[in-house]
Amino acid sequence: MHFRYLRQLELFASIICFLVGLVLIFLDIYEHYQEEVEKAVVEEVYQEPEEAEAALAEAEAESRVVSREKGTTVESILMEARVKKGETLEKFLIRNNIELTDRQGIIKSILKYFSPRLIMPGHRFYFRKIRAAGGKEGHKLQKVIFILSNNKKLIIERNNLGEFRPVSPPVFLKKKVEYKYGTVEDNLYGAAIKAGLTTSIISQLTRIYSYSIDFQRAIGAGDTFEVLVEKPVDEETAYEGQGEVVYAALFISGGPLKLFRYTLKDGSVEYFSEKGEGARKALLKTPIKGARISSTFGKRHHPVQGYTKMHRGVDFSAPLGTPIIASGNGVVKKIGRLRGFGNYVFIQHNRDYGTAYAHLHCYAKNLRQGKLVKQGDIIGYVGMTGVTTGPHLHYELHYRGKQINPQSVNMASQRQLAGKPLENFLAFIRKIEQKVKLLKKHPEKKSGSKG
Repeated sequence: MHFRYLRQLELFASIICFLVGLVLIFLDIYEHYQEEVEKAVVEEVYQEPEEAEAALAEAEAESRVVSREKGTTVESILMEARVKKGETLEKFLIRNNIELTDRQGIIKSILKYFSPRLIMPGHRFYFRKIRAAGGKEGHKLQKVIFILSNNKKLIIERNNLGEFRPVSPPVFLKKKVEYKYGTVEDNLYGAAIKAGLTTSIISQLTRIYSYSIDFQRAIGAGDTFEVLVEKPVDEETAYEGQGEVVYAALFISGGPLKLFRYTLKDGSVEYFSEKGEGARKALLKTPIKGARISSTFGKRHHPVQGYTKMHRGVDFSAPLGTPIIASGNGVVKKIGRLRGFGNYVFIQHNRDYGTAYAHLHCYAKNLRQGKLVKQGDIIGYVGMTGVTTGPHLHYELHYRGKQINPQSVNMASQRQLAGKPLENFLAFIRKIEQKVKLLKKHPEKKSGSKG
């Protein structure tokens, strides 16, 4: 009887263990499924810049009337149209109701200077259409202006034979220079928008200063800034490009930080300080945008383990799925799970320096061990894998195999001007400073020049 009871108990325990095992298997499958779903959502939301620009161009691609003019002999309208994602030049012209013979002439004219295969979403065309004043027939296409990506425009006109031909090779657009300034109240982004800077220019500022300061912590209320922006413009079409930061200055507690955009003898363009030191450095100050430091380098009371221990990195608190970028050029030496660090990536930048990124939700597409990455490449997304109380990035800087404080290291510039190049640069910045001084007195005045 006792033996039979033990057998029944043993059978019951086996059934319980079997059911528990099934539950664990299903939980594991569900967790994996959830990770895949979340990963797909993250990758969809955080598009690459080119994809985001293409989506914006798609939304703004419909034709619109730029201007209407009525003269004594002719009436004229100017239409703007942008290329949509996936469109060829031929399809774009068909969508804009350009007749076959006109399409052939326009494409032939463009072929002389530009490969139609390079047509991108967002490329702008302007169509000038005319008709006799008071005429009942529709407007006839007379002129096409194509804005190229290199701030040039190609003008194609109908000749006396009724054929479309280029007026001349592409010419540079005129440029105008604008001076903007502001005072930080809550954050730099809000102040920059209030000062009239576009998101494109703000993005440029973030990029050129990202090697030397942390925007989230180095800039506070009361700090001021000034920016000189050079934009390509076209009077006939009223086109105005995003432009480039020519000069920028941040007046913060640590002193003014000025950067100048300068074209070198080899044609490359870089930003330099007043002393001719390149803004670009081997490693960025922070590998994540818009995050706050939730834990610094040094001894701390561990929030999970409950005792004081050395924290050999910096924690950046950010929403789940926030993109994480590589601090510098390097090779992925390790990628995968690593104990309490969860999903982990280690990048070796050179013989001395390496960086580590922990608690990732998921990795960037095609990231693998041995892959070369460039500074600014997305390598993963903020998560809470491993031992953590919430979504954040644990970031480490390794120097010769030892973790050091990333916030206290000042990397040397990758380029330093000297000799005659430095003399030429100093002469250049004197001209920029004179222009800034003039525009400060008359901020409404716009300085224009031919490219």
